[in-house]
Amino acid sequence: MKLMKSSIRVPAKVPFIFTNGTSAPHRSGLFCVDITSKTGFCRMSIHLALLALCLFLITGCCCMNSCPVPSTIQDARKLFVVHIHGDWCKTCGSIDSIIHETEDYWTKRDNVEYLVFDETNPAKIKASAAIAMKLNLADHFENERHTGELLFIDQDTKKILTKFYGVASQEQYIEATEELLKGNEVASILAKRRNYQLSKPTKKEIQKAKLLVIDIHHDMCGGCSITAPVFEEVAKDYIKDKRVCFMTFDLSDRTTTKATRELAQELEIEEIYNNQKHTGEVLFVKRKNNEILDKLILERDIQVYHDLIKKLKKQV
Repeated sequence: MKLMKSSIRVPAKVPFIFTNGTSAPHRSGLFCVDITSKTGFCRMSIHLALLALCLFLITGCCCMNSCPVPSTIQDARKLFVVHIHGDWCKTCGSIDSIIHETEDYWTKRDNVEYLVFDETNPAKIKASAAIAMKLNLADHFENERHTGELLFIDQDTKKILTKFYGVASQEQYIEATEELLKGNEVASILAKRRNYQLSKPTKKEIQKAKLLVIDIHHDMCGGCSITAPVFEEVAKDYIKDKRVCFMTFDLSDRTTTKATRELAQELEIEEIYNNQKHTGEVLFVKRKNNEILDKLILERDIQVYHDLIKKLKKQV
């Protein structure tokens, strides 16, 4: 291909000078290129490519300096989100649908593990205890017994960061989770704690009895606000009857839970303690073989207690 003879000049600031091979090149540049020869044309192509690369690199550096790439924000901690559940719990019934909707978010969210401590029946209690043991959460499984409550636990320290009771807002659960993952504090939302005068007889009094009437209790349990007053009123009528003993499995806090477990161990009724976690429920137990003869749930009628005790006294 025959190239047209011409003289191409570039400003002195650009380090390339192109000539037509006849006139003397401009000497202010660094290179002289004769574009009428094949060699000169190739050299020109290389030089232009190099120039383009230099401009690209310079432009790229400027862009990086003026528009830095945002860094990925890492979570400050990892969480266990633990739902304390019981099929019989009215609060659980009111929030379960929201919990299930939010479960999808927790399952997909990095650094969050969602699990359930299910107290519905002995089989589910045993399965939940195994999960708690595996994750080093056995202490919380033992002491946190308020159904309808969610625990947010630091996976590393196993510390409870906050508790939510009866919250029916997916937005609140997600917002709390994100704040805790950032390392921020979130205030707990708890049920009202009530004060009760509970039946807690001595070990000697319990051992003498033939029939144990056991109230499974928690100070924050809504159902217990029905059961406890009736239970205690009935108990007054049997103070002098040594064959019947009213006592309480008090799960309200760490102190009462520890005392209850120790008492259950001493009385050899620990199996009943381990398997019966329905707060607001009353058990009627044959002391001789620790058999559960009957149960009452949220019973308001005092006469129902008297009639059942009269019936069961004949069986013990």
